[in-house]
Amino acid sequence: MEFTASTPESGLTGCTQISAALAERLRAEDPAELCAALEALAEREEAELQLYVPAVAKLLAVGDESVCWAAVELLKQLGPQALARHAVSILDQLEQTCSSVRWRVVEVLGAPSS
Repeated sequence: MEFTASTPESGLTGCTQISAALAERLRAEDPAELCAALEALAEREEAELQLYVPAVAKLLAVGDESVCWAAVELLKQLGPQALARHAVSILDQLEQTCSSVRWRVVEVLGAPSS
């Protein structure tokens, strides 16, 4: 099943044709479920991953360090050029996360392309 997200609070605004089941998992409250959703998302193609960047960025501020690290690792898969258009929304979440995660996000955003 596919849908187009339309609510700003979902973190999925502007995405087109995303998996409803995966989008729902990214809204879970359970950190283990969020980490599992991020792992599932990591298996997707880069073009599809880019659709989820706003939702993944919101997970940087959930308060659970394992979720934050999983989100950072997913963002790292995209590299700085693909993340550039989402940099502001990603950086907006950093105030609410631990300093080690903040440093890693900044590294990911500024890492040279391979």
